[in-house]
Amino acid sequence: MLSLHLMPAQRAISMGVIARLIVSILDKKGNLSKHGFKIGPIIIKTTESFGEKKFVSCKELEQSACDSLTIRCNLTVLKTTYLQETNPCSSIVVPPTELQMHLSNLLESGEASNLTFKVDGSIFHAHRAVLVARSPIFKAELLGPVKEARTGSIVIEDMKAPVFKAMLHFIYRDSLSECEQQRGSDAKQDSVFGAEHLLVAAGRYGLDRLRLLCEEKLRNCVDTKNVTAILILAEQHNCCQLKEACLEFLARPEVLSAVVTSDGFQDLIKSYPLILKELKIHKEKKVGQY
Repeated sequence: MLSLHLMPAQRAISMGVIARLIVSILDKKGNLSKHGFKIGPIIIKTTESFGEKKFVSCKELEQSACDSLTIRCNLTVLKTTYLQETNPCSSIVVPPTELQMHLSNLLESGEASNLTFKVDGSIFHAHRAVLVARSPIFKAELLGPVKEARTGSIVIEDMKAPVFKAMLHFIYRDSLSECEQQRGSDAKQDSVFGAEHLLVAAGRYGLDRLRLLCEEKLRNCVDTKNVTAILILAEQHNCCQLKEACLEFLARPEVLSAVVTSDGFQDLIKSYPLILKELKIHKEKKVGQY
C-alpha cells in the first residue's frame, strides 16, 4: 500500500492558510481515476503534513499498466490567517503595565509613607521598601542599626532639595526629570547644573542607571564653555563614557584653540596632567580620519 503526504513549503510557522486540498490520480488520457482524497477546509502550516496513509495499493498500480504515474493536486486557499486566531484567548487585550504610575502616585500623595527626609530645609516622604529595593546604599542604611533609620527620620547633608527630589523621581519612576534650579534664565546652564549634581547623587546612592542617564544628558550639552568643567566631573567620578565624549570634543582643532587659554582648562591640566596625553591620542585619531 502506498501513502501520499504533502508538506507545505511556506516560510511562516506562526501563520497559516485556511485551504481545501483535493488529490487525484490521472489515467493515460488525463481523466480522473477512482483513487483520490479530499481534505479541508483546514488550516495548513509548515509544521504539519496532510495526506492519506492508504492512498493506493501496489497491486492496483500494477494492474493499471501505466509506465508513469500522474498525480494532480488542487489547493484552494480560502483565507490567510494568523494561527493565534483559532485561540479564543488571543482576543483579550492586555493593557500596558501601570506599576510606574502606581508608584508615582504613592510618591506624590505620600500615602503609606514610613520615612521622612529633611534635605536643605525641605521635607520629603518616602517608602522604606521602595528605597531598599532600588538603592544598595539605602538598603545598607535603612536596614542597618543606625538610629535615624529605625525612627524613620533622616537628615541628608550636602545635597540640594531639587536634586534629592529628582533622585526620588528616578527611584519611583525609573526616568530622568529636570532638577528645579532657580539660577537665572539660561535653561541649558540650569540643565547642565542639575545633571551634574544629580550625577553625584546617583553615585552616592549606587544608582548606576541614573548616573548613565546623567552622563548622556551632559554629553548632549557639551560646548566650549562647559567642556572642561564636565571633563573634570567625569574624571572625578570615573565616568568613562562621558570622559571619552569630552576628549573627542576637545580634540577638534577649533574647540581646543578656543578653550586652551581659559582658566578652566589650566585648572584641568594642573589637577589631571595625564589628560594632555589622552587628548594627544584623540587628536592623532582625528588626523588619521582625514
